[in-house]
Amino acid sequence: MKKKVYVGGMKLFWSFFFLVLGPYCFAKPLPPLKGINLLTGESLDIEWRDHKKGVVLVFVSSTCPCSNSHIPHLIKLSLDFPEFKFVGIHSNKNESQTEAQVYFQSKNLPFPVIGDNNLEWANHLKALITPHAYLISPEGEILYQGGVTSSAEAEKADSFYLKVTLKNYLLGKKIQQSRSRVLGCQIARD
Repeated sequence: MKKKVYVGGMKLFWSFFFLVLGPYCFAKPLPPLKGINLLTGESLDIEWRDHKKGVVLVFVSSTCPCSNSHIPHLIKLSLDFPEFKFVGIHSNKNESQTEAQVYFQSKNLPFPVIGDNNLEWANHLKALITPHAYLISPEGEILYQGGVTSSAEAEKADSFYLKVTLKNYLLGKKIQQSRSRVLGCQIARD
């Protein structure tokens, strides 16, 4: 009679490890952020380590009403949290760079907006919707990703995910919610 060897537990362990824990264990730091600032036409090269508290990236659109409703809130956040470098990323293929430039310049943003013409950053970060926010540590790790608020319209929000995340991070508290739901317009890839 053959002796049965139980390997199901080990298979279950490795499946869990690679599917759930693996991405965290093997995550590579993000490469530096490079691009053209749509507000000034200047080339930008942002190194994560140059910003002691981190960088806030937000995918924005010049035509999405959801993204547009969050612009005043993002301006206020950037002024309330000067410890962080705020950067907008514009990735929509269905909006011309000129159209986006005119729109973002009219908003008098206190932070740059990088043109992501080839969707390099949208694809790399798997951003699907505007406004989609990320908090990047000085080591290039994603500490938070998700919505800026709990609503597609900032004025109707009852939770302010990004604000709470930044506040807790500055206080040295653990980020309670590293992901949240993003409501808005799809990033146009065609």
